[in-house]
Amino acid sequence: MRALPDLHQSQSCGICTKHADSKRGFSLIELMVVVAIAAILAAIAVPTYQGFVQKSRRASAMNAISAVVQAQERWRSNRNAYANSLEDLALASTTPDGYYRITLAGVGQPPGFVAGYIVNASTVSGTAQAKDLACATMSATVNQAALLYSGTNNLGANNTECWAK
Repeated sequence: MRALPDLHQSQSCGICTKHADSKRGFSLIELMVVVAIAAILAAIAVPTYQGFVQKSRRASAMNAISAVVQAQERWRSNRNAYANSLEDLALASTTPDGYYRITLAGVGQPPGFVAGYIVNASTVSGTAQAKDLACATMSATVNQAALLYSGTNNLGANNTECWAK
């Protein structure tokens, strides 16, 4: 019985020589398909990731606002009114990460600190968080012992999603 020739090593067969000389690897078309799929996935994933990062940075503003509310209550427990500046409360005017600017204002007409106050956390321009247009400003308003949390987008419209429950 005669053995069949090994086609991968045979150089005599015209069809087989192409197989023996060819190099293993990917074609340009296969590589471009993989690159296109990766680009599509990146186009979907990157904006979603950035949205989650922006939401996580809002926690910094929430913490700063909560610190002001707590400091104001401590201040009021020793005085007849709320403090009228962050300096009185020994608090910084920006969050530790620098993404939000904290401001304090009185309530009422004319604005005063006897009945309450408004503390705002606004995104700082030039930072990555300034692109958070959905929650450009986050606020806490204390008026006659009632605490109200709110948020506004970059156009000033209320956004109930700024303060996650």
